[in-house]
Amino acid sequence: MTVTMQNYITIDQVVKTDAARTALNRLIESGIIEAIKINNQIAIPENAMELLHLVGKPIRITEAAQKYDINQPTLSRWADNGYIRTIEQRYSYRTLDEADVKRAVTIYKQALNETGSTHQAGWKLRRAMTKQS
Repeated sequence: MTVTMQNYITIDQVVKTDAARTALNRLIESGIIEAIKINNQIAIPENAMELLHLVGKPIRITEAAQKYDINQPTLSRWADNGYIRTIEQRYSYRTLDEADVKRAVTIYKQALNETGSTHQAGWKLRRAMTKQS
């Protein structure tokens, strides 16, 4: 069994302005980005930097399904369950927050890879996404 350790960087290494610090703190408080304390400093996973530029960026379900290789009904269900924020919805047109899409797909695919079961991967996603609320 291989254990992969997560690398963390402190907020001070990431942000240089008070506005950026405030925005990052909001993402941590809302559960979009996880954080830990290291030597009395707040730190985030290095891979969270990939999510920062996607937060609030709208992506249509059809585009997200193609980009992240997941089917549209699954993305719709995840949005209905609150795992992914809906930015806009009109008739059959739905726009999602791309950072939430990427996070949910990453968690799901990692769980699917570990368990080999779509059912168990779904449960792991549910636990991870409801933990943030």
